[in-house]
Amino acid sequence: MAYWLACLQTTYLFCHKAIMLMSTNSRAARLYYQPNGFRMLAHGDHVLCAKSGAPIALEELRYWSVEHQQAYATCAIAVEALTGQRPATSD
Repeated sequence: MAYWLACLQTTYLFCHKAIMLMSTNSRAARLYYQPNGFRMLAHGDHVLCAKSGAPIALEELRYWSVEHQQAYATCAIAVEALTGQRPATSD
């Protein structure tokens, strides 16, 4: 499967960002995802996660698929979406 996934080894909480994005000024951006970044096709301040529907601030966007042209809120969601398997958890 030929796809690129931009995945950093950081975790973050985006719940407070989701609340901030609900203001009347917020607008979803349209992006063209590339292996090392993205190009803005329509201006906005966030995108929606392809699986959860959660808003992702552009400053917080870390996970996406070039092949599927989709953004993902977390690394775990991205792994599950692209492989069909849940990521292993450390017990």
